[in-house]
Amino acid sequence: MGVQNLKLNITPMKKHILATLSILALAVGLSAQPLAPAISDATENEDGSYSNWFGTFTPEDSSLSNEGWIAHTEHGRLYLNAVGQNLWLYDPNVAALGEPFNGWIYTNRNTFPYFFVRNSPPTFLLYISGVEGPEPTPRVFLNTRTFETIFLPKVTPETVVDIAAGNPDFSSLVTALTTAGLVEPLSGEGPFTVFAPTNEAFEQLDPDTLNDLLTNEESLPALTDILTYHVVPGRLTSGDLGLDLGSILRGESLSGFATTLGGSDLRIDVTPFGILLDGSTMVTTADIEGSNGVIHVIDSVLMPPADIVDTATEAGFSTLVAAVQAAGLEDALRGDGPFTVFAPTDEAFAALGEETLNSLLDDPETLADILLYHVVDSDIYASEVAPGQVEMFNGDPATIALTDTGVLTIEDANIIATDVVSSNGVIHVIDTVILPPAE
Repeated sequence: MGVQNLKLNITPMKKHILATLSILALAVGLSAQPLAPAISDATENEDGSYSNWFGTFTPEDSSLSNEGWIAHTEHGRLYLNAVGQNLWLYDPNVAALGEPFNGWIYTNRNTFPYFFVRNSPPTFLLYISGVEGPEPTPRVFLNTRTFETIFLPKVTPETVVDIAAGNPDFSSLVTALTTAGLVEPLSGEGPFTVFAPTNEAFEQLDPDTLNDLLTNEESLPALTDILTYHVVPGRLTSGDLGLDLGSILRGESLSGFATTLGGSDLRIDVTPFGILLDGSTMVTTADIEGSNGVIHVIDSVLMPPADIVDTATEAGFSTLVAAVQAAGLEDALRGDGPFTVFAPTDEAFAALGEETLNSLLDDPETLADILLYHVVDSDIYASEVAPGQVEMFNGDPATIALTDTGVLTIEDANIIATDVVSSNGVIHVIDTVILPPAE
């Protein structure tokens, strides 16, 4: 929407006629309030709408006045208030910002297409109208005090499923949702946050695997698990995830986890380059608003994590997995959990010595006690790990400490990697096998 300086072309004779009519109308009490200069440049279209530099809008009372509701072609339903050279347009959707703005959107600034939102006490938000994006294009505000961006969507009656179904780039996703019977649930009240893979993202999967998921009835649970891993209950905009201009300019990376509809934890990293999921999937377009949620477009299909045992196997903890099996703990660690496992590397087990290790593998009871001393009966992510004592699964306490160099330790082991997510817990990697305290 570009700036248009449309002015009413009124000849002197017409001005004289208008002035005379105004005086006569005042005399008989029938005068309509003249349009304020702030909107006097609006020209009426054949369909009853008006156009000026702010775009095209239709007054709800059929004729343009200095105060009243209008339907704007781009910004939806706004309340117009024009006094002299000043024009304010109140957006009832300002409440969607999650802040008590109760403010006006100040529109007739010389810096258009930027304008300000006010609240009391005065806080100014710079509006950036030229943001590129799919329909409905979000409105983006920059808080000039905190330098944080806030995303305010257009109003749409379409659900997240309607939006996906109306976009040919999501045809594979819609087919998968239909096959899994998730169209109706995701058309419900919600709200939902959907991380939506494009057709190109689905094409990255092995064709035989994709075909099996979509056509084999026995693969339906696996398809459902995959799709529900792309949905988080609640409405999470990019602003909620921490994607703000201040953090980006400072080069900060924010990390966290969101519990998906399937119950697994999805890792979300907000980096200067954008939003990253599970360390490799990028959000390419954020904040496509629907009536029951929000869609973020992603460039690959997310795969839900395996349980702790399979995750440890895939991550190369071969000795730990062999020990878990020898101790008869495999079924327990495949259970619902959640668990936190401080997982020694193969090198950590090798440091025990071959004789000691073989002896432990031949003594399931002692081995189980040692292994359960590496497990906590809850999921504790790195952001929640703090110095102090924690009760391990075998009932003994273990001490977590922070060294002078800023390294977290548990007993004699350094925590060298964190937050390896599984479907029933989380793994933190340690460099030493820790032993329960002697009786």
